[in-house]
Amino acid sequence: MRTKDLVFMALFIVLEVISTRFLSLEFATLRIGFTFIAYALAGLFYGPLRGGLMAAAADIIGIVLWPKGGVYFVGFTISAFLQGASFGFLKSDGSIDKRLIAILLFETIGVSLILNTYWLHIMYDKAWILFIGPRIVKEAVLIVIRFTVIRSVVIPLYNRIKEERLLV
Repeated sequence: MRTKDLVFMALFIVLEVISTRFLSLEFATLRIGFTFIAYALAGLFYGPLRGGLMAAAADIIGIVLWPKGGVYFVGFTISAFLQGASFGFLKSDGSIDKRLIAILLFETIGVSLILNTYWLHIMYDKAWILFIGPRIVKEAVLIVIRFTVIRSVVIPLYNRIKEERLLV
């Protein structure tokens, strides 16, 4: 990995930490934010493995520097890795809209609704049903926002950076 790549990965980590820790709305067991922008950019530029590692590193750095009253739980780092890695598949061939929808469905259903709800169940020893209802409503709204932002802001930004050869 080149120095320029490390600098951009660090930039994506900072973007993720700031958007998660300072620009998100947080409730007892819900967080609404724009973390996905950093994940999508890292995935687009560096693929699934590095995108996942960036997301996991950002999760660990964020909880160490700004714990926000919670404790570190490895499950959420696994979820962050999976979310970051999933966006690495945006670079594949084929229709970007189909890939983006598949990635967002995986992230929404597989990671946010199933895995993260399971992690909360483990952490708080409460029934799934207490967590899943509000999370379904949140994710139903956010999947549309994520698609719109990634399609109209993140992908054009990625294309512009490639055109300007900032990462080549």
